[in-house]
This record gives sequence, structure tokens and C-alpha cells, in this order.
Amino acid sequence: MRKVTTTTPVDAGNKIPGIPQTSVFSEFAWTSEPMGNDAKALTTGSRLAIEMVPSGRIYANDTNTASVDGRTVFNQSASQRWTVDEAAVTLYGRLNNAGDERYVGSVIVNSSQYMEPGLPRNWMLGISVSAPL
Repeated sequence: MRKVTTTTPVDAGNKIPGIPQTSVFSEFAWTSEPMGNDAKALTTGSRLAIEMVPSGRIYANDTNTASVDGRTVFNQSASQRWTVDEAAVTLYGRLNNAGDERYVGSVIVNSSQYMEPGLPRNWMLGISVSAPL
């Protein structure tokens, strides 16, 4: 293993590299499922949601001289649940990065080639079955 040493001074108060300066997750959702106190009850219904995930500037080195801009990504999801006897069947889908935003997803700290791209638009479909044993 190679020992790495550096003599580059880092100013007090510099931002920690590799960590977004701000990060927020927000979701606007609608559901046809009734609100109730029984969390274990299998309910039927639909759910639609839009997520907004903004993230702030990310510094890529200790001296804060290299950085990438913040970004906002929107996601969408939908699901439908049915009951069949004592089981629940849920069909669900998700569209991530709905606007196909090109952004830097992460950085390699203290590297000259530090930008790693975020995921392009992608989707997922699935089915879930829950039944008592």
C-alpha cells in the first residue's frame, strides 16, 4: 500500500467535499386508500405520486476549488392494490428522472477527473403479492 501525504493547506471553514451542500426530498401523493388506525389491514386502492429531489453544490476537493452545480430531479410513481381472499396483490411502476436531466450524481474527492454522471431517465414495473402463512 502506498502512503499518500499532502502539504496543501486547507482553509478553516471549507465545505466537506463529496457531500451536497443541501439535500431535500419532497413528495406530493394522492391515494384512494382509506386512512385508518389499523396499519396491518390490507386495503385496496390506487396511489399516485410526484417526487422532487433537489440537491445543492458538491465540492470535489479539500480546497473547494473544484465543484459541480446542484440539480433537481423529478420522479413519478403509481400503484394499484387489490385483495384476493386474504392476500394483497400490488401492481406498481416508477419513472425516475422523468425530465431526463443530465447531472453529476457523485464526485471522486481529490481527483482530477472527479465527475460521475447521474442516472438518465429509467423506469421500473413490478408486482408484489402479500399473503399470510
